[in-house]
Amino acid sequence: MHLLKVLQKNRSLLLVSSGHFTVDIFGNLWPVMFPLLALSFGLSYAQVGLIATLYQTSSSLGQPLFGYLGDRFGSRFLASGGIMSTACCVSLVGYIPSYPALLTLAAIAGLGSAAFHPQGALSTAYMGGEHKGTNMSIFTMGGTTGFALGPLIGAALIIRHGLQGLVFLALPASLYGLWLYRTMKELDRRRVAVAVPSDDAPRGAIPFGKLSIVILISTLRAWAIAGVITYIPLLYKERGFGVDFSSQIIFLIIGFSVFGMFGGGFLADRFSPKLVVSASLLLATPAILLFLHTPFPSLIVFAVLTGILLEASLPITLVAAQELLPRYVGMASGLALGLSFTVGAIGILLTGLLADRHGLLMALSLLAMPSFLGALLSLGFPEIARTRERRIKVVV
Repeated sequence: MHLLKVLQKNRSLLLVSSGHFTVDIFGNLWPVMFPLLALSFGLSYAQVGLIATLYQTSSSLGQPLFGYLGDRFGSRFLASGGIMSTACCVSLVGYIPSYPALLTLAAIAGLGSAAFHPQGALSTAYMGGEHKGTNMSIFTMGGTTGFALGPLIGAALIIRHGLQGLVFLALPASLYGLWLYRTMKELDRRRVAVAVPSDDAPRGAIPFGKLSIVILISTLRAWAIAGVITYIPLLYKERGFGVDFSSQIIFLIIGFSVFGMFGGGFLADRFSPKLVVSASLLLATPAILLFLHTPFPSLIVFAVLTGILLEASLPITLVAAQELLPRYVGMASGLALGLSFTVGAIGILLTGLLADRHGLLMALSLLAMPSFLGALLSLGFPEIARTRERRIKVVV
């Protein structure tokens, strides 16, 4: 009921969340493509990890810049163009003739994702109201739902048509991008109208210490979830399972993480954001290990818990970064999302290198450490996301 009330009150939030849903479908098609790509090009674990790393890195490093551009010039061109770019590039993977060309396409697709994400978070931040944590949860839930459905959609098309079947996704996503460009015109106009901070809005030096803690927690969380999702299809291939099984496990992890995101934002609006971040990351540590080492069907329970607990802190850290940089909300969103994706991308490559030397299961088991370190760092998490409201007059 709380979720429906928020959406009914602000339909623009549903619009932006739908864009997030669309772009993130393509962001998570990679894992179900990796077994076929590894076979086609004869790739090692590290080479597979490099594909994911290039996509994640280009998506990450571009976000602060695109966020700054959104602060200055508006969001709709970057948001819609980002969706269309990512959709077209990922859909063409089945037609790529060589590994170097594949790496190039992955990097370009990542830039499209980088263009969209800070624009969506920027627009969500200016929707205001007293439920900022819940609003950001709904925005992140849109992306996570697309991220969860991506492997299922991709697996269905790949099983029936091979990698070339992904091209069928390009047209509907591009049409949605064009529609988003038209409908975001009014949203951009409203954002500019309300984006003037009040006289008592924070000024002065950037709080680098607090901002660093928020971003580092976000990056450690991203490393853990990205590593698990990327290599799960390869792990279950070793265990004799097909791409349909691994896509369903990824769906469980990401699909149930939606409940973690909404629950995290909801609880942060009512209790201590620090407590929610600390508890979720601490509990995620044993959940990851139990998921990896528990046989089927019991692993399903721990797959669900891994998704819920790892992603519960995502909307909280994003709101916290925006609160620490209230005059540069787009850039703050780009930093919180972009830098976390960068470390996640580097972590994917590191996990691949460790897997080549010590085995995939051992390398994945070490992904419990980033979650534990994030829980320790959360002891210094700034108590601002709930306790201070930015005074923005929102036009509804």
